[in-house]
Amino acid sequence: MQGWKSVHEWSKTLYQKVQWCNAKSRSVIRERVIKSYMQITEWPGYAKERLSDAKGQGTTEYAILVGVLVVIAIIAVVAFRDKLQALWESITSGINSL
Repeated sequence: MQGWKSVHEWSKTLYQKVQWCNAKSRSVIRERVIKSYMQITEWPGYAKERLSDAKGQGTTEYAILVGVLVVIAIIAVVAFRDKLQALWESITSGINSL
């Protein structure tokens, strides 16, 4: 009979601990859900603020400008290849004759 009583007390204690853990888990889950909801509801304002920020606009414009200039330089080299090659050969022959 004594063994049954100790097992019963142990199971009762275990049940109480499980109930406490469940309550604690529910409160943690509830807090995280509320936090996630707050972040989701704040997202449109955050996105609007980030999109209206114009700090990186100048860098983007310079990158586009440099890209266009590189394309123009490549087209010019391809279009005037023969004249550039003749100019380069005359420069190298002039340097070699020194």
